[in-house]
Amino acid sequence: GSLSKAVLGRLGKYKDPLTKLVVPGRKTPIIEGDFVVFHIGARPNKPLDGYFKDIGESFAAMVKELEDHPELGCLGSELYMGVTGTFA
Repeated sequence: GSLSKAVLGRLGKYKDPLTKLVVPGRKTPIIEGDFVVFHIGARPNKPLDGYFKDIGESFAAMVKELEDHPELGCLGSELYMGVTGTFA
């Protein structure tokens, strides 16, 4: 399960296959006009205490609100949960 992957990842014995998709370095887009990128993430100190579930539900509600109201300007969102429990 994800707990064993997290432990093995910390020991250097497991590599998340999604890390192959990471493009190293800095990238700069050419955008005319105002543009903001809002990046939010969370990482639990104690992944089994249940508090992180509340954060995930709150994040999902925020994304739904933005998707339901395109006039707020959200162009899209992505959700990723790695072996460390990181959301982004």
